[in-house]
Amino acid sequence: MKKTLTLLVAIGSIVCAKAQKPFTPGNLVIYRVGDGTKTLGASAAPVFLDEHTTSLVLTKQTAPVINTITLPSTVGSAAAGNYLLSAAGTGTTEGQMTRSADGKYLVFAGYDCGADTSTAGVAASPTTTALPTTRRVIGRVDQSGAVNTSTGLTNFASKYAPRSVVSPDGTTFFMCYSSTSIKTAQFGATTCSTISSHSTTNVNQSPTARSLEIYDGQLYGSYQSSYGPLNPVATDVTLATIGTGVDTASGQSIAALPGIDTTYPSVPTTKTSPYQFFMVDLPKGKVLYIADDGTNGALTERGIQKYSLVSGSWSYNGSIYAKGVRGLTGYNSGDTVALFATSSTKLFGAFDLTGWNQPPFGPMPGDSAIVLDTAVKNTQFRGIAYTPGTPVLTPVKFATGLSGALVNSFAKLSWATATEVSTKSFVIEKSIDGKTFSTLEVIPAKNKPSAYEYTDASKLTGSAYYRLKVTNNDGSYSYSSSVQLSNKVSVKISVYPNPVVNTATVSHTQAVSGAVLKVSSISGKTISTYNVQLGATQTSINVGNLTKGSYVISYENNGEVSTTKFVK
Repeated sequence: MKKTLTLLVAIGSIVCAKAQKPFTPGNLVIYRVGDGTKTLGASAAPVFLDEHTTSLVLTKQTAPVINTITLPSTVGSAAAGNYLLSAAGTGTTEGQMTRSADGKYLVFAGYDCGADTSTAGVAASPTTTALPTTRRVIGRVDQSGAVNTSTGLTNFASKYAPRSVVSPDGTTFFMCYSSTSIKTAQFGATTCSTISSHSTTNVNQSPTARSLEIYDGQLYGSYQSSYGPLNPVATDVTLATIGTGVDTASGQSIAALPGIDTTYPSVPTTKTSPYQFFMVDLPKGKVLYIADDGTNGALTERGIQKYSLVSGSWSYNGSIYAKGVRGLTGYNSGDTVALFATSSTKLFGAFDLTGWNQPPFGPMPGDSAIVLDTAVKNTQFRGIAYTPGTPVLTPVKFATGLSGALVNSFAKLSWATATEVSTKSFVIEKSIDGKTFSTLEVIPAKNKPSAYEYTDASKLTGSAYYRLKVTNNDGSYSYSSSVQLSNKVSVKISVYPNPVVNTATVSHTQAVSGAVLKVSSISGKTISTYNVQLGATQTSINVGNLTKGSYVISYENNGEVSTTKFVK
């Protein structure tokens, strides 16, 4: 099946010894492990940040790498004041890279060991005890490509794998590893402190933190528990808030997000396996997407889960199939959400066009995410994030979504924006059947928070659908949810024969003075108009000049209108 989706794109450090190329705002970056030459194993391997262009159409094409940032992983490759940074070659839970909340930096973790080949593996190496010691290092990269690895911690994730790092501003870091604890450290520090250690209410479990994110000034985390024989059901937390806001003080509480599944719906004893997640405000409410690598056979692999916040609880809407995904990021414009996810071997892309509290995704429900790139031999993908620099801004964020009302049988539409960034116009589109839309009007964007109104110049006959096409200066666009309006009428109309060849006979209620019949395209464009004889109850019209297809005929009589369809 051909899958074609127009992808929406929006929009001091101590550096490594080797100059790096700047990132392009609006592209994607993948944390890649391995250089493609040495077989990956439990020992340390080099790390690269690959920039993938997003200026493409999703047609099972690749998302090509246009830039690579090399992290210092061998002796002599780090600038003064920096540590080395590598990753376990097969440590698939590591490398959950994020972009700082202010949009200026990519942050991630690794190991300060250039060539550790211990049989126990680098993840089991200690940070402070007998040699060789292996600091856990936080990396930070800005838009220019400047790499800083000066934050080397001697008390973080000793004998464990570092997993996820987030930061509000590139100077304060929050980290998790294969344990319950959430840590915090300052830029350039050598030690960290604990802000939270989850205490489960269920017995025989060992919940571990997977990934961290910051949304709307709140720190969130995903968790996974081990299952024991006394408790084979589920952990008491899968996604949670960590404290209130973004707080570095100790003793932060963990509060599970209400409604998030802790089991697969179809297999109650099978645990979920969440990693990176993406939260977004859509016109009608908040939506949450979760990368889940859990497997229970092809039919129940969760892939990218979708939840909507409904009356204070998260409601599960369904999943987009993408096998083994752990990394996830996204972007929205109106109800259009572009999603990008990584497994250890694949980069996936998908659109969810359905909006708040609706099953994903579209325009072909049930399809899988599209593979945009595949890791070459002896390399692995880990986390994914947008490039640092100017934040990837939503061109339009709605304050109130598109709404409509009938005023004297005319459709009056309104909407309001909270933000407009590099927005070109709002295209008002109309449809009779809710599938085929045509342009009514193009309204220039004001590029500031604004309220808009528009009244359809044609009196509404029967039902019609309206939507907004939001166009941006870079050529990208997105659609709002559609609004249906109906104008109930008492006049009757029918056409026979149907389909018609040349002459159609239209039966209708008795005509008064000024009654007319109008033939229109499915999109609502008037093709021809016929005056109806006073007192008539049926009228013959010649449609031989029409091309084959579907049409709408409307009967306007005594201030009321009725419509029906016919096929030529």
